[in-house]
Amino acid sequence: MAETGARSQPVLQEKTAFNEHVKARLEILQAAPVYPAARTLEVVATGYAKGDGSGETTFTGSHVRWGVVAVDPKVIPLGSWIRVDLSGSEPPMAAKVSSTVFRAEDTGRLIQGDHVDIWFPKLQMALDWGVRRVTIAVIPPKTGSAPS
Repeated sequence: MAETGARSQPVLQEKTAFNEHVKARLEILQAAPVYPAARTLEVVATGYAKGDGSGETTFTGSHVRWGVVAVDPKVIPLGSWIRVDLSGSEPPMAAKVSSTVFRAEDTGRLIQGDHVDIWFPKLQMALDWGVRRVTIAVIPPKTGSAPS
């Protein structure tokens, strides 16, 4: 009988360590900020080429670069992450775009309502993008208000 007790001791220690690990992870998760769920919108997406990215700044003060999108902040909060769904677009454009995740950091007087304007490093790339209707997923910034 003493042998059985000696063998069960390591198992008990493992279970205790595992339970402590789970408890610690749960505390971390409970303390983490809650992000509002992403919402999807169908928008008009256009392209723009504001400078070469080296000296031009966005409305939020960051430098223009690939990954920046201009939005109407009444519809999409500045600082939001936006994922553009290119599943319905023609393969050539989907192959040219290196990422479909953007950050809402710019505005424009012509960007109103359900319109987003994606920054491209070259004017020709923006013209090739053209005007298209796309579905986007919007994840608002952690400190911003959740979109309605």
